[in-house]
Amino acid sequence: MKFKLTTFFLLLLMQFSNAQETIIYDAYPYGQEAYLGGKKKLYNDIHHALINNKIQKCQDSAQSYKVKLIVKQDASILFVKNPDTTYINNNKCAYEMSKNVLKYLKDWKAAEHKTGKLNAIYEFDFFPIDLFDDYNENYIGIHIDKNIPQFPGGLNEFRNQFQKAYKYPNSDFKGLIKCDVYFMIDKEGLMTSLIVKSSPYNSDIEKSVTNALQKLKKSKWILPNNYSSLKELYRVRFPVSFNSH
Repeated sequence: MKFKLTTFFLLLLMQFSNAQETIIYDAYPYGQEAYLGGKKKLYNDIHHALINNKIQKCQDSAQSYKVKLIVKQDASILFVKNPDTTYINNNKCAYEMSKNVLKYLKDWKAAEHKTGKLNAIYEFDFFPIDLFDDYNENYIGIHIDKNIPQFPGGLNEFRNQFQKAYKYPNSDFKGLIKCDVYFMIDKEGLMTSLIVKSSPYNSDIEKSVTNALQKLKKSKWILPNNYSSLKELYRVRFPVSFNSH
């Protein structure tokens, strides 16, 4: 039986306003970009939109928002509001700014498959502090928190490398299997103490996830300056799901 990572390309059924039931994919196919020129061009256009339209900075430099869009087959976009009102209230400035700047972004691209163009969800991180005076032209949306270990390229790159390394087992199951992956980052910047728990339990899935992560263990994480003096190692939780079809 074939199955796939639901975090990668899961088929969803949703409804657009005043439209009939429509097929939407929860991510772009691997290697495809939602914006012409990729993330670098996306953030460059955001930066210029903020400056050229004299949009005011957030007073709180810690503001951020995860923008979620549906990019339709005709390359138009629909903003998907996060249902967590507390999260929005805590990041009100970044939330409003991200919605405001979308009207200036014109180069969206529909996801594509051999069957044609698709409706697909696209997400990107919006950190206002990175997009004004200190903006770097090579910026691709990775805000580095210098207080915690960081995978080179950020968690999205970690996810991408995991998907490349993952090999599908010959496992017969029905429905959804969720895996919670936990590991620590040691004081050399390497993964250690790996734990994989599937629900419902599936030994083949757990073994395949473990094997994929073992291939990433040689990649060193970027450590904060004081990490060697900390008493406790940083713990990472990495959830991944599988769906039979």
